Amino acid sequence: MRERGFTLLLFVDKKATLESQINFLKSVNNSEINDGIAKLEQYRKDLDQSSTIIKNEAKTFMIYFAEFAKLIPEKGLLSFRKTITFI
Repeated sequence: MRERGFTLLLFVDKKATLESQINFLKSVNNSEINDGIAKLEQYRKDLDQSSTIIKNEAKTFMIYFAEFAKLIPEKGLLSFRKTITFI
């Protein structure tokens, strides 16, 4: 029973985190990141059906930070942007 409770807590936390990330990116109103927002929204929908929360976490982490990097001026982040790949 404890394992199920932990899984449920992890699911609720992940869903809240993902919702917060999506809301932040939307609040920026930057068309350059709309594709990333759409991907994150799809992962949010998939999270309800996913049995592998950690796998979802890794993918959403990469997408979110790739989109976040686009919001920071390129000077100083050029090398960082080159290392990010989309999943």
